[in-house]
Amino acid sequence: KNASYAGIDVAVFDAWSRARDIPGWAMLGQEKRAEKVKMTFPLGGGGVRSLKWLARVGRLLRFRDFKLKIGMSKDQERLAVVRKIIGDGADLRVDANAAFSVEGAIAMARELRSYRVSSVEQPILAEDFSGLARVAKEGGIPVMADESLCSLSDARELLAKKAAALWNIRLAKVGGFSGYLEMVALANKAGVKIHQGSLVGETQVMTAASRACLGSARVAHLEYGYPGLLLKRKLFRGGPGGNFGVAAPLGNQAGLGVELDEGVLREVLVRSERFI
Repeated sequence: KNASYAGIDVAVFDAWSRARDIPGWAMLGQEKRAEKVKMTFPLGGGGVRSLKWLARVGRLLRFRDFKLKIGMSKDQERLAVVRKIIGDGADLRVDANAAFSVEGAIAMARELRSYRVSSVEQPILAEDFSGLARVAKEGGIPVMADESLCSLSDARELLAKKAAALWNIRLAKVGGFSGYLEMVALANKAGVKIHQGSLVGETQVMTAASRACLGSARVAHLEYGYPGLLLKRKLFRGGPGGNFGVAAPLGNQAGLGVELDEGVLREVLVRSERFI
């Protein structure tokens, strides 16, 4: 439901910006073009052998910001291997996807410090805001909220409990630009940093929309959805890339700079409806 609304919301913003000749980097009211932001290289949750390969690829592509899935067997060995390959100067974060109990997350967070992990994402169940606050206070590592952050009421609860220093905001999860701007207003006022996330299988439209957000918040990290690798067919032409560790905001072209490929759309279309 939120993702469908997000598509419509983003399309309206894009159409308005094109009609008013507003450059992509200023779509959300930014007064100046944002600086480049480090992009996150996703290491996933594979075993030690695949992590060795992925970490080397990320380093070869000049990424300096990495995220590793944890909450499985051999986490210590996996962390050690990744840190050794990416080097001491690279940013390493972990995402637990609610794999731990509160006590387990606190113990895990304390162990993560030896690997110089900068934050832990969603270590416990999404609805346990008080538990998340305990992990943030007792674990000694900043907590990032993801599944705990799907609505404005969630955002207010996180702030009230002081449960997370970083918020993972995905446009498709929060209803597009409109939901994003409301959440960011709260985050900016409270000094919370933003991780600009992406969902698996996002198209170039949402990639461009994510870049349009740069400069509207304190963006600490940025994900790229790799639509060229994850999607069998690309419905759109254009959009920003993201292969070499840093991402620039959109340029001076009006709107998102992404165009529908109507030929591909006709080929994959299952059903259409006409509204009069």
